[in-house]
Amino acid sequence: GITAGYNNASTGTAYLYNNKVLNSDTNNITVNSNGTAQIDIQIDNNYLNGTNQFFGILVRANTDSHIKSAIVSNNTVLNSNQYGIELDLFGATTSSINNAIISNNKINNNSNAAMYFYARQGNGGIYNMSIYNNSMSDNTRGIVLGSYADTSITASLYDNTITANTGNGVEVLDNTTRIITADFGGGAFRSTGGNSIYGNTGVEVRVDLDGGELKAENNYWGSAAGLTAGEMQLDDGTIDADPFLSEAP
Repeated sequence: GITAGYNNASTGTAYLYNNKVLNSDTNNITVNSNGTAQIDIQIDNNYLNGTNQFFGILVRANTDSHIKSAIVSNNTVLNSNQYGIELDLFGATTSSINNAIISNNKINNNSNAAMYFYARQGNGGIYNMSIYNNSMSDNTRGIVLGSYADTSITASLYDNTITANTGNGVEVLDNTTRIITADFGGGAFRSTGGNSIYGNTGVEVRVDLDGGELKAENNYWGSAAGLTAGEMQLDDGTIDADPFLSEAP
């Protein structure tokens, strides 16, 4: 696989373009920021097929480092042992990932989630993400946003296709003392919706927002009836999925 690491107080931009990685014994592409590094990342137009490790693409901010921007676009990610694309925070500190654009990726046949946004440690966050025009099928799960400890996630999601996954289509899991603000349509970040989320073996959407509401208007849920009760799992929270699209956009 390909690994780029930035340590201590380093700065710069990681450009990873036009690579083909097949059957890697490690993650296919990994970018790590450590210490007090402040970096930008562009991962574009890569073909990644098969890995014996966890990730097709891993972008990780450790300790007190900050990823100022991350563009992950136009990649094909297939047959990873766990996650297709993961952005995560590691280390009980103030690390952050900011201004991420995750767009126009094709993510199929990965053994866990197609995309996992994982703010798991510390009191930083994954902020101001735009996730759009991605296609995800035949994974275990589609998109998972998970926030833990004292972290936060903010994201706008639109025009994605999430279908034929063997588990849930979307999971929004707030296990933090702060909040996840995920806008799938009609919410605070002006998402226009247009997501097609249907035909997943589990529920189409699982919500755990500590009693909060997930905005998910103007999406297609697989039928003219919209999102029905049996297609959602509300652990702790509600979903606003009306109005909805009666056919795929």
